[in-house]
Amino acid sequence: MMFLLAATAMTLGPCATPEDTMAVTEAIEAANADALTALEAGEIAAYARHFAEDAWQMPPNMPILKGRAAIESFWVETNKIAEQSLELTTLEVTVCGPHAVERGAYTMTMTPREAAPEGMPTIEDSGHYLVHWTKIGDEWLIYSDAPVSTVPVPMPGVQ
Repeated sequence: MMFLLAATAMTLGPCATPEDTMAVTEAIEAANADALTALEAGEIAAYARHFAEDAWQMPPNMPILKGRAAIESFWVETNKIAEQSLELTTLEVTVCGPHAVERGAYTMTMTPREAAPEGMPTIEDSGHYLVHWTKIGDEWLIYSDAPVSTVPVPMPGVQ
């Protein structure tokens, strides 16, 4: 089995040149910056346009959001109760044809708005993420977004 995997890897070779990877990384970082600007400004439709129509977003400790419409709806409702501040740091991008995987780190703060449920605290989260990007036409769009929080979930009786 190992021989078959090694032979397959040698046959396929690298998927992208370093130059191509650098160009895709720059495109992804620009898309991230644009998406974060839109999210923080409350321009949720502009934020959601960075996702493919059939994208999945997998927020920590929540059900999967399936499709751009569901992602937009979730963030419209979230934006009503909390202001978001999000920072992303791209650590690595791997490219193969019209697909790229971005590995990175994030920090997020959600500050309650007047419409928030009474007693809602400011939420601070940080962690890592994997994003599967797909190139549709000339644009790189998010196909799946999987943040993984490194903030421990409070457990009753555990300190």
